[in-house]
Amino acid sequence: FLAGVPIATDWWTENGSTVHDTSFRNSRDNIEEQELEYIEWGTEVFRELTVDHNGGLVDGDLEVLSVSFAVYNSYFMVLVGESTTWITFSVIAVLVYMSVHLSSIFLSAMALIQILMSFPLAYFVY
Repeated sequence: FLAGVPIATDWWTENGSTVHDTSFRNSRDNIEEQELEYIEWGTEVFRELTVDHNGGLVDGDLEVLSVSFAVYNSYFMVLVGESTTWITFSVIAVLVYMSVHLSSIFLSAMALIQILMSFPLAYFVY
């Protein structure tokens, strides 16, 4: 993360060149705040390059190699949050569906537990 710090908090164009300015004194000044600024900027760029271009990591003729643990971690946590919502709704839907057909919440819950317990086994065996 320390490459390129202190993080530019403001920039403008002057005589055809981009001028970067920062409110931080050095790379160790408010490092948590600098990391949050970087993650906010990097996550948007990472999402644009990966999601909008189907993981091609291209921007026109430019091929991008992105290596940033802070941005990967932040983006991964967003994806986990979105996936957790879908998993929760699907488990509830399956539980309701089986409860209607089996006429027993207990049997439905036990069947759902068996289904959920099969995932780790299938993951490691296959």
